[in-house]
Amino acid sequence: MTWGPKVRQLEETELKTGKPIKALDSRPEILPGLGPIWVAFQTLSAGRSIGVGMVAMPCPITFQDIDAYARRYGPEDPDDFERFLRLIRALDSCFMAHAVKPGGGK
Repeated sequence: MTWGPKVRQLEETELKTGKPIKALDSRPEILPGLGPIWVAFQTLSAGRSIGVGMVAMPCPITFQDIDAYARRYGPEDPDDFERFLRLIRALDSCFMAHAVKPGGGK
């Protein structure tokens, strides 16, 4: 299962029914302190361009988009920005690797 907007719906269903939903057991955990990075990645990912061609594919998140996000929301310190940039690019690299697989992103 690809994790995304369905998670909230599954969690709500689990709460309403009181029955555990097996799919939620395999959901990855965000390490403490990395929640803001995950939120930033989700925000940036939602605004990514889609390349056109034989098959429409998502494009990597641009440096300009990452920089604009950081200017608005932080981090402001240059060293913190470099760490932020590396983490967002690492997440994006994993996303892109999954997206280019046959049937990826579904």
